[in-house]
Amino acid sequence: MRRAAWIAAALVLMSAAPAVASPLDAASSHAGLRAQRAFESSLVRKKGAAQSGVKAFVAGVQAKCPRVLESLSSSDTFASGAASQFGKEVGADLVLAAFASYRAPLATLERRIARLRWSSPAIGARLGRALDAETTVFSLMPSDLCADGAALVANGGRHFPPGAHAFLSTFQHEAERSGRLDVKQILLRYRQPGSDKKLVREIGRLEERADSWLGDVFAVEVPKLLNAVGLFV
Repeated sequence: MRRAAWIAAALVLMSAAPAVASPLDAASSHAGLRAQRAFESSLVRKKGAAQSGVKAFVAGVQAKCPRVLESLSSSDTFASGAASQFGKEVGADLVLAAFASYRAPLATLERRIARLRWSSPAIGARLGRALDAETTVFSLMPSDLCADGAALVANGGRHFPPGAHAFLSTFQHEAERSGRLDVKQILLRYRQPGSDKKLVREIGRLEERADSWLGDVFAVEVPKLLNAVGLFV
């Protein structure tokens, strides 16, 4: 048993170890990281468009179904699980409303990565799967929050509606899959040891800026949307 555990641990370490980069792979990794930097820079530049998309989604819900859940806010039948799931649906919708503005930069990144050449076709295939996963998430459409709110009211708040559950499950599954297949991490695996440190730091800073900005927007817009549907106010 102990020998089997050692073998398993060794296999994990081997799979996590950096690849030995060939000159071709190192050059492609560098070009790919430059494309990734341009992509992250585009996300920062498009923050105004992303914010407009989020605000438009909130305004649309406000206009279509104002305070649709108000009757449930103080109801004894409103299950905490259903309320929590609806809150997650709200968050997912706002993320997707922001992501719509990022589809064009992602398509550009995908084209640039597809042009790279590698020592093994498997590397390109791995990157292709990662980009496909990101594209799938960015292409998802927000749910019909008003219809789901009305369905929740119709069942007295006892159950999260099936259609809303399907939407949220799809979003969570695809987001998790995209996180596992990370383009930047694949590219980093094939760079020369110690190379591109400045470039990697720049990408990290741009990622932090984009994430921080989105977090600030959601801190404002999520409560506004919850108020619009009459939930927890």
